[in-house]
Amino acid sequence: MSTNYFTSQRIASIDILKGVLLFCVCLGHFIDMPFFLSNFLSSTTFFRVPIFFFISGFLFSQSKYPNFQLFFISKFKTLVIPYIFLFSCFTIFDWNTYLHTTETIKYNFSQFLYGGPAKASALWFVIVLFYCNVLHYGMFLLTKFNFYKSIIIIVIIAICCYFLNLSNTRLIFHFDRVLACYICYALGNLFKKYVLFSTVKLSNKPTIFVLPFFLTLLLISFLLSADVKQTTLSENQIPNPINFYLSVITGSLGLITCFHFLLEKLSRFVWFGWVYRFFNYITKNSMIILGTHMYLIFVFDQILNRIGIFSIDTRFYIKLVGLSLAIYFMIIPILRKNFASVFNQKNILNKSMDPLNQP
Repeated sequence: MSTNYFTSQRIASIDILKGVLLFCVCLGHFIDMPFFLSNFLSSTTFFRVPIFFFISGFLFSQSKYPNFQLFFISKFKTLVIPYIFLFSCFTIFDWNTYLHTTETIKYNFSQFLYGGPAKASALWFVIVLFYCNVLHYGMFLLTKFNFYKSIIIIVIIAICCYFLNLSNTRLIFHFDRVLACYICYALGNLFKKYVLFSTVKLSNKPTIFVLPFFLTLLLISFLLSADVKQTTLSENQIPNPINFYLSVITGSLGLITCFHFLLEKLSRFVWFGWVYRFFNYITKNSMIILGTHMYLIFVFDQILNRIGIFSIDTRFYIKLVGLSLAIYFMIIPILRKNFASVFNQKNILNKSMDPLNQP
């Protein structure tokens, strides 16, 4: 008997898409990789992080928290505490802390409230996601999720970000960059009902009438993104915000829906269960993988340099296999077993989908 991965309580395509996006993010940090893979990852650089924030906004729900205090405490436990733990670990394990103590500690301290330490800079996403959650709870209190009020606030924030970037102005604690990411997050929550409609309500509709529309959205996103190649969301470098955010909306809606329809058709095959479990495992352990993979890549690079392996393809495959084995058999089991209270299973990054019970 086949398993239904697309119940009303859980959308498997979102689980898998988050795993795929994180997998691509990790691969993107490999310096050495085959030419074909390098070209593919280059073409996905633009949308990986914006869609991650869009999905995170889609998952936002204040209904479980009757007040801001409980909401803040919950997000602090699931995001900030693991962030502080990993940040501290990679400051301690970074040999530059002991070779260049003053410079390294000063740099890491300056990065603490926005980015990650030098050997785990990908952690910037975690702390920014915490800020986005807090900001959006404030948005809820202010607008009660009124669509038009929310749009007005998002537009005002986007205009502010644009002029801050234009004047090369940086706010304290890089808050201008947080606001740029928050717009993608807020858009994900704002368009939640359209994502639910396209992935849940349209599931039984004839594919021939549904897919062309969302494929068209993907095409529109692709055409718009051609004009924003120099965009770096994490740095608030968005020279054309109108095209960029329209591309985020159309690309996210199109990708999530097409991905859902594709996987729903593939779910009838036996091997789909293996695919689902693989990417769902990545999603469930996303905090650990995101926080440790860059340090492990650096370690493997040093080892390969010492033993004299310089072939790009060979280095890539050795690092990919070695990294996967190290994370699966060592890093995740050790951290889950010895620091279970830090890596809470209810982490927002691996949160279960329950969209129909969320406002």
